[in-house]
Amino acid sequence: TLDDMSVNDIALKYGKAEGSGFLNITDMRKDTSLFRSIVSVNEINYEFKGFMNKGESLYLSGTPGFTLSAYFPDDKSSVFTCRTRDFPVYIKNCKSIFNLNINGSTEEGKLPAVNITNSSVSNLFFLRGSDNRITVNGNLRNNSLRLSSLRIKDAFSTVTGTGEGVFTDKANMGGWFRGTGSSPDEHYVINLSLKNNNIGLDAEIVNSRLERFIHIPVTGSLSGSVNVSGTMDSPEFSIDADIRKGTIFREPMEFATSISVTRDRSEIKSFNGYLGSVDILSTFGF
Repeated sequence: TLDDMSVNDIALKYGKAEGSGFLNITDMRKDTSLFRSIVSVNEINYEFKGFMNKGESLYLSGTPGFTLSAYFPDDKSSVFTCRTRDFPVYIKNCKSIFNLNINGSTEEGKLPAVNITNSSVSNLFFLRGSDNRITVNGNLRNNSLRLSSLRIKDAFSTVTGTGEGVFTDKANMGGWFRGTGSSPDEHYVINLSLKNNNIGLDAEIVNSRLERFIHIPVTGSLSGSVNVSGTMDSPEFSIDADIRKGTIFREPMEFATSISVTRDRSEIKSFNGYLGSVDILSTFGF
């Protein structure tokens, strides 16, 4: 009816994640509407309940550890706060834990203004180690995202840095990041520019762990740089990499290589080093 609505059977399927649940909304024609929903995804049970007060305010609480509140001073703007504590979400079949503290406002015709304070996501599928975590402090204003602190922790070190991203449209954007690892000689630098589909990317890492990037039995210290130029339709790549004090399948190794790739030609300008007792020196292109 117009007073009450009930969805008795909700079925969810996304990749290997499956779930089911229900939704009830009551008193829809009164000043305050109440709603309640329970959804089970894999082994996690989510229960949400709250109210909306005639378009003036919204409050939603959920277990485990979720709250969302919003106030609508008029029909063109809102003020909101979202917090989670140990809130589990499956991402790529990995149960990640969200601890968020986000507040901000919206205004018609503008991007939201958002503040992010000590917000973290742990147990991410793309980071190594059981205690991995990404922690963010920053804000979003108009089309600019400023990261006053970005901390990435994995099994090898904790990288701490700052950055900024600016987005105009899908053909015009840019940003930068500067970070330092647990060791003072571990560095990360990224500069990105995309203007009218002309791309410019310069990235450099110094003394990072090779194991971060390759999921086979390897060890070593990786330094290198990547440069991308040209257009989105015809990019050109230049890659330099240097692996020191490494092993692969317990065999000692060290390599240095320089690679360039264009639309017409791919070339390994140099590839030298050793694997076990074998020295390697090579150049070739196609």
